Order: sequence, then structure tokens, then C-alpha cells
Amino acid sequence: MKRFLLFFAAAILASACNNSVIEKPDNLISKDKMVDVIYDMALLQAMKLDNPVFLEQHNLTPATYIYKKYKIDSVQFAQNDRYYASMLTTYKEIYQKVNDRLEKNEKKTDSLLKLKPETEKIIAKKTDTVKKDDVKLDKEKLRKVKRAMFQSKIPSEK
Repeated sequence: MKRFLLFFAAAILASACNNSVIEKPDNLISKDKMVDVIYDMALLQAMKLDNPVFLEQHNLTPATYIYKKYKIDSVQFAQNDRYYASMLTTYKEIYQKVNDRLEKNEKKTDSLLKLKPETEKIIAKKTDTVKKDDVKLDKEKLRKVKRAMFQSKIPSEK
């Protein structure tokens, strides 16, 4: 995550040193939408680094997913990113919003992870009180349900 922000900080510095003024793109992405796009890109990049198998299993390419979700293309994103990078204060505001949002969600996630062991203990106590005799399965009903579920997932080949 820090590398991601460092990369864009370097892009800011590089664009600030450039004397030419970047023209406003014809298909300008709003600042709020740009925050959403960059936030989602940061999350997907973190997922890719943390668990690349998950993205492969779900056949997800982070950039392609983002472009489809926000109905933009790579050229439009690049032009808008370059445009906002040419305005240092605006670009800094965008990345500050992204960073604030990431930190806020990180705190939520941490608090939920702390609750997980307590929740597991409560569930374990409740399941211990259930006797094995209380749970009786009718094997024929179970077969029928499984068969119905299996058949509903198979598309007809016509």
C-alpha cells in the first residue's frame, strides 16, 4: 500500500516539475469518482499481493474489473490521472481522501477481527448444548434436496 502511494507521490513530483500545462480531458472523471477508482485499485492491488490465487480463481484482472465497474477505459483513466496530477493540490486532496478511507476501513476490519474469537466461543458454547440425538436426518429427504439442487445448477444444452 505504501509503495502504491509512493509511486503516485513520485508521479506528482514529476508532473510538478513539468512546465507545460495539461489540458482538461474531454471525458473528465469527477474528483469523487476518481477517489472511488483509485480506492478500488488500491484494494485490488492489496488483494493481488496478499492472495493472488483468489483473483485467479475468480478470473479477475484488477484493472479490467475497475474499468468495467466505472465504465471507463485505460486511456481515459491515464488522461484524467495525468490531468489531476498536474494540479498538485487537487491531486493531493484525492489521495488524502483515498488514504483516509483506507485507514477508516482498516480500523473497522481490525475491530471485527478482534471480535471473531469471542464470537467463535459463543457459537461453540451454543453448539455444545445441542445433543447429537436432537439432529436426526431423514436420508431420503436429504437425497431429494441434493438431487433438486444439483439439477437446478445444470443448464440445459439446447
